[in-house]
Amino acid sequence: MRKTLLGLFFLPLIVFNTSQVETTVKTEVSGENASVHTEITNIVNGEETHVESDQPGEIKVEVKDGEVKVESSSEVQPTIIIAEPSPTEVEEKKEEVSNRVEEMKERFISFFEDLISRLRKAFFFHT
Repeated sequence: MRKTLLGLFFLPLIVFNTSQVETTVKTEVSGENASVHTEITNIVNGEETHVESDQPGEIKVEVKDGEVKVESSSEVQPTIIIAEPSPTEVEEKKEEVSNRVEEMKERFISFFEDLISRLRKAFFFHT
């Protein structure tokens, strides 16, 4: 019964969890011996997006709901590497999240059990 009620409590947290990351970098250089190197790395839901360039200009990386979009100014031709996690990493993350959820549920249960116990002691006389 408790697990069912807590499952209903935590379900909206899991269902409505979306992510969005937007990174924009603009580099400018001047001078005879000037150079530029840009690296952008975003990790969303275990998927790593790495963008690298040695050219001045603007690079925009947007990750929305797991979809990666890279835009750059016309003078920049960045190298884009999208690395998905290995099955082992996915399982480790699932285990980690599961452990955290269980820990939160146990704390939640403990808190309410303690609260109910204190309320019983406050409102009922013991002989």
